[in-house]
Amino acid sequence: MLRARGQGVRFAFGGTELPPLAARGRLGHCAEALRYYLSEMRLTANLFTLLALLVCLAPQSAFAESVAGKWKLVWDTEGGIRHTEWEVEQDGDAVSVTTDGQKLAGTFKDGRLELSGKLYSSEAGYSAELKLEGKLENGQLKGRGSWDAYGMTFSGERAK
Repeated sequence: MLRARGQGVRFAFGGTELPPLAARGRLGHCAEALRYYLSEMRLTANLFTLLALLVCLAPQSAFAESVAGKWKLVWDTEGGIRHTEWEVEQDGDAVSVTTDGQKLAGTFKDGRLELSGKLYSSEAGYSAELKLEGKLENGQLKGRGSWDAYGMTFSGERAK
């Protein structure tokens, strides 16, 4: 539908309005409308490009995987292979682990886990300080630790 000269043309995209029709034919106005629409698309594309750039420049910790949840761990100790389950709670960088009714505390930052605390071993019959360092990569938790004078390594995955 043609509009009389002096009336603006409104587009649904962005609520923009073309200036009133100038003294030109119908084809000239369509070309101007297309040029105007494409400039709006360019603005949208530039905004998406800026958003993508911000995502790329964001610190990795903003996208870091959480360690919270249930974990099944396999321990390679001096006394043989052991299996445990952890319930991990995370609040920011602080984590707490419950295993066999006992609590450990530590930190989880940039994919690195550090835990410590007294842990009772029914097998050994006494409590000692447990210290662990691990890393979470691709859904796998791996690391090493010590309990009393004993060294160990561990690996784990989320319980299903």
